[in-house]
Amino acid sequence: MLFPPRLAPSSRKGFTLMLSLSLMLVLLLLGLAFLYRRQAQYRAAAAAPWQAQARALCQAGLEDCRLKWQKDPDFPPRSSEDQQYFNYSEELKDDSGLAIGRFAVTVDFRLAAQPYKLARVTSVGIVPASGAPVAQHKIMVEFDLSDVVRGTSDPNPKYFQYINWKDLGNL
Repeated sequence: MLFPPRLAPSSRKGFTLMLSLSLMLVLLLLGLAFLYRRQAQYRAAAAAPWQAQARALCQAGLEDCRLKWQKDPDFPPRSSEDQQYFNYSEELKDDSGLAIGRFAVTVDFRLAAQPYKLARVTSVGIVPASGAPVAQHKIMVEFDLSDVVRGTSDPNPKYFQYINWKDLGNL
């Protein structure tokens, strides 16, 4: 009977050494991948306050437009009936006068005529107010411009209110 030759003890030690080195390399790579993911999570967590501020600025832009429109029937100013868009932007400052960010508002009049009687308003909140933006947030809403319920002569309970709100998220 023939038996396979036995390996010398030194070659078994070499195999164990290679196996343990390979296992350590795999564990090192897994640790590095974990640290890389944590780094991205830390970056996202650090940006969260800026993104929340950009969202608040965006909402401030929508409310600014709604209140201006509500108080002034000629807002937004239109040079002609063919004008389809109106854009404006404002910078907001804190109590000490430092700029905290800005919002840019676009009013779209393409649906303002019958039968739709809607105005689409898009607001973008931008942090910081100048330089390269750290965070941006965009929301689009539709205002109901019909003073009567469509198809009737009844007063519209949703007149000049948001009837469609679409949060387009961080840019």
